[in-house]
Amino acid sequence: MRMSPPDMGATMSLSSSQSILTEQIHPQPNSWMESIPTATSMADLTVSATDLPFHSVRTLQRHWNIHVIAQEYPSDLSPGLNSISLHAVHCNFTTFESMADIDPPLHMDQENLKNIRLYIKFVADDQNVGERSYCLQWSHQHVEDVGDHDRFEAIVLYQRRIEAFRALGHIFGIVFELQQQARFSLQPVWTSQAQFESIGAMIDCSRAAVMRLEGVLYMLRNCALMGLNTFQLYTEDTYTIPGEPFFGFYRGVFTQAEIKIIGDSAFDLGIEVFPCIQTLGHLGQILQWPPYAHLKDTSEILLSNHPDTYTFIRKMIQAASTSLCSKRIHIGMDEANGLGEGRYKQLFGTKEGTQIYLEHLKRVAAICHEEGLEPLIWSDMLFTLANNNDPHAYHSDNAVMPDVSLEFPNNIQLVYWDYYHTNPEIYRLKIQQHRALGFDPWVTSSVWTWNRFFAALPFTFDAAKACLSACKQLSVRNVIITLWGDDGNECDTLSALPGLAYFGEQAYSTNYDVDWNTLRRNFAGICGGRLEDWIYASKLDSVPGSLVCHDQLPVSSS
Repeated sequence: MRMSPPDMGATMSLSSSQSILTEQIHPQPNSWMESIPTATSMADLTVSATDLPFHSVRTLQRHWNIHVIAQEYPSDLSPGLNSISLHAVHCNFTTFESMADIDPPLHMDQENLKNIRLYIKFVADDQNVGERSYCLQWSHQHVEDVGDHDRFEAIVLYQRRIEAFRALGHIFGIVFELQQQARFSLQPVWTSQAQFESIGAMIDCSRAAVMRLEGVLYMLRNCALMGLNTFQLYTEDTYTIPGEPFFGFYRGVFTQAEIKIIGDSAFDLGIEVFPCIQTLGHLGQILQWPPYAHLKDTSEILLSNHPDTYTFIRKMIQAASTSLCSKRIHIGMDEANGLGEGRYKQLFGTKEGTQIYLEHLKRVAAICHEEGLEPLIWSDMLFTLANNNDPHAYHSDNAVMPDVSLEFPNNIQLVYWDYYHTNPEIYRLKIQQHRALGFDPWVTSSVWTWNRFFAALPFTFDAAKACLSACKQLSVRNVIITLWGDDGNECDTLSALPGLAYFGEQAYSTNYDVDWNTLRRNFAGICGGRLEDWIYASKLDSVPGSLVCHDQLPVSSS
């Protein structure tokens, strides 16, 4: 099966509100969040199904109709801007190239609302804009000051294309707020800077519910507007390999043509797509088939030290990367518990796990080098093997460190993942341990989308806040937010959108926490949802003994 969001409005609105349609609920205050950044109370969330408008559980009173027009922009922004204009959630964004589709300006519409055009000029400026930054300049401080013959303008100065698209997402949020508030003050000059070189998202497409092409493109547009500039689809066997019909057999694979469209579309949005595959463990879906029995160590792990294994891995790496422009590739190699304990032991005898792992890593890294690729690996097995195959050691603050004298391939990068801690200290410790091994790690947090029907957003926010706080303090360069789908991928992938939005806001903030007013309006402007409702919907999976899902937004840090 391949998942697609055919009607984003209906899908998101209903999934975000089904649990609150039938009864009046008065949640108790909690320590994590005590108020929403507006006067809205949770009692206000009670609506009937007939009250649900397109893309939003509740529509606020509008004071203006604002149509956003990208009037001037460099040619390299054109494909991305045109794509966004075709799919803008509020249908209020147009590029200069499609200006003919806009109706002539009217002073008042049928609802007696003033129609206002906001003209945007995008300027690539390496001289006056800081590294990884954008600057937004407004012609007016208040919309009500825009006269019938005035020109309401915004100028976006940016360095990288991703900052231009993030600025557009910021504008969408402000426009949403402007249409709801009669008197909303605009900062004449707004600047923002990405705190990391790479801010990425990874979506699990290996546990059923593989996204359709249009679903992936939808997520890419949202990621661009949120400022995320790398993107991975986790594909254990859900991509095609020429001459390997049982690879991804009936699993909803991505074709090479689809992968190319994804990569090219992402490039237009300032996003780098690179493969995320497995080259050791997590390959039970292919090893179950007789044609691959000779490549099996255990039911989940490839047979190391066998020539046929590396011939097959080369085919995997070539197939996963050939349709993409990026030279990066994530080759997995995590959670290979039981390595060397199956057919490997029968064929080659007993050997220490770390030695088997490093020998395999060197051979796969060599293949990547020969293919002109830069490999990344999950780092957990280095800690697991150093602690007598204890998988819990990876996230422990008193685990034995891997031997710093180990000889790693010089072309690999380590990816440290931790989805569980809400205290920055453990992240700082583990980042420093990776650096002691000679690596500046990529660091990965997660939207909690596994073993659930709806993303656990409050816990996601807490864990991501702790993770990115440590990353900022230690000047980590690359961060990722993952969406896992363990054991069937039953979670609504779109329920993770607030988690992606939060991650983006965190990654562009120098503070410990985000400005919740900004997050709320940007989520509404980009995704069309009401953040409070999505957070409340996280209670769907709350049963005694499960993760605590809080009801409300915290007080804004601003």
